[in-house]
Amino acid sequence: MQKQSKVWGGNSAAAAASLVERVKSLDRSSELKKQYTPIVIQPHVVGAAQNRLISTLLECNSTQHGGSVFFQDRIPNSRGEYVDVLRFTIDQAIVRGEEKTVDGHISNRSNEELLSCELDSLTDFLIRREIIADRHADLYPLRPLERLKDIDDERPTLALVNRNVAPYLGMDSLGVHLHCYQKEGPIIKLWLAKRAPTKSHHANMLDPNVTKEAYEEAGVPSEWIRKANPKFSDLTHDPITINTSKADGSCMKHSIYYSCDLEVPRSWRPRAVDGEVEEFLSYTMNELEHELRYGTAVRPSMVAVLVDFMIRHGQLKMGNDDEEILRKAMRNERLSLF
Repeated sequence: MQKQSKVWGGNSAAAAASLVERVKSLDRSSELKKQYTPIVIQPHVVGAAQNRLISTLLECNSTQHGGSVFFQDRIPNSRGEYVDVLRFTIDQAIVRGEEKTVDGHISNRSNEELLSCELDSLTDFLIRREIIADRHADLYPLRPLERLKDIDDERPTLALVNRNVAPYLGMDSLGVHLHCYQKEGPIIKLWLAKRAPTKSHHANMLDPNVTKEAYEEAGVPSEWIRKANPKFSDLTHDPITINTSKADGSCMKHSIYYSCDLEVPRSWRPRAVDGEVEEFLSYTMNELEHELRYGTAVRPSMVAVLVDFMIRHGQLKMGNDDEEILRKAMRNERLSLF
């Protein structure tokens, strides 16, 4: 299939030439901050809901106790200022030490299980309201968001939530990307995956090769993805961190993108195994830079991921862009709402 590139920002090349501008446009958190209310599981902030969604969330009833899953509250933050928040009704009972009852019977389930059940009720509710299409097979851990700089798995898991619901709760979004590239002298070509048209988000748009299931999705031999392989580089210690949202301002969250690079043989071709990828396209660095500056074939957040790849390999013609400013624009702290 021939590669096509639509012009970003109109027909003016000058409007799209600054990669700093383009990367910074991914983060609208300053503009959207007032449109969001923190979600609290005492004493932790776990996410944020867009204000226009709150009235809908308050209509969600629990399958455990029959009452509302959420209620609105006003509590002091760390600075002693009272802030409007959204809380789980069952969490209020847990904090007060009240008996945990389900259908009139005392429950011996953990707080994590009780909260996970509430989020399961929310999943069904959002499907009925057609806010999400269906359930995803993956469950995400709901964790505190207070730690702004440390990105790790040491934070306690408070509950489990369906992957399709997580963006509407403002939870951290994690992505791991494997950049499969081929090198011939100074020339580098990068394989990009075109998402299948059946994907619910950004269908038919381009991604770096996904590593979560590298073999299933791209046919990458598992033995290549080893730290002992000199052609494999693990860059997960330096993730890209951006506060992202949908075009309409919904689903604002802290997006964390981990990257790995893998130099593959020039004779190797990726293959779409499990249907999540329609096809793979090979880009030279000149073609990729033109797409990142002027095109719309690459899904928005992946612009930053690919710019970072080009910087690492010394392949980006900076022009008016300052590399240090660009790197900082791709590594923002989580927005604090509480």
